[in-house]
Amino acid sequence: DRILFRTSRPDLGGDGLDLMTLDIDPSDGQARGVPRQLTLETVEFSRSYDISPDGEEVVYTHRPEDPDRKGHVLKILPARGGKARIVGTYPGSRPIWAEDGFIYLLSGNLASAPNAGYDRGYSIRRVSPAGGEAEVLSDWPGVWSVDLSRDARTFLYRVPPRAEASGYEVASVYGQRWAGFT
Repeated sequence: DRILFRTSRPDLGGDGLDLMTLDIDPSDGQARGVPRQLTLETVEFSRSYDISPDGEEVVYTHRPEDPDRKGHVLKILPARGGKARIVGTYPGSRPIWAEDGFIYLLSGNLASAPNAGYDRGYSIRRVSPAGGEAEVLSDWPGVWSVDLSRDARTFLYRVPPRAEASGYEVASVYGQRWAGFT
């Protein structure tokens, strides 16, 4: 067994965040050995990585170094370390690698209004680990504080204040609203 975590490495003179693994003894929960660094570049956001359903690979997003390039670079690397491969560049981050084999991304750029910005809503997209076009599953204009469930089937988001009280709503990733609460 092992855990995957993100950490800053000031001891290496950097202020970025790296992905690391640590082997754990399942009989007592104690660490076996020392943490092993997987990434050689900064990993963004608090939820910008996930492990594959089989535990063999890690997917993460990385902002391109070219400031004119839009989107995030989606990369996959072996969970034990090695060279990352680029899946593609997509307008989304916070990947979830679901049991259905697809990688789901939350995008602050609506597919229906790509220049609207993060305050205008989110899109849910999915892409194959092999790459290719990202499929837009649904657009959510005007929502914020978003999150996807671990299985990438349920979407939680905050509804901005309106005449009635603001709160949260739960929906399917395909756009069907199921419930709301404050």
